[in-house]
Amino acid sequence: MDTDINTIDSSYTSDVVTYDDSQLDTVIKELNEIISLLSSIDTEISGLNSNDTEWKGESKNHYLDLKDFLQKYQEDYSKSVKELKTVVSGLKTLLGSISSSNVIKEIDNA
Repeated sequence: MDTDINTIDSSYTSDVVTYDDSQLDTVIKELNEIISLLSSIDTEISGLNSNDTEWKGESKNHYLDLKDFLQKYQEDYSKSVKELKTVVSGLKTLLGSISSSNVIKEIDNA
């Protein structure tokens, strides 16, 4: 098969496009679980603050650097997962409404 998008080839044409959204609910559920777990990591990181006084010298600096890294990673990753959940939920809504949508304009020469 020629995969050049500019090549006219009937292998890319179809009268029917089928969307498989059967796994979207599972993906959304798993993303919710990940968000919950990431929230519990944030609680654990906050709990590390009570250990700050137990560290001394260079090892304390490494400990604080590691704690800061974990906190930043958790915040960034949590934000990304929440945004991904928003996108997947939007995709579910979009795919669910295709059957009831109206044609706005036919594509010329399609």
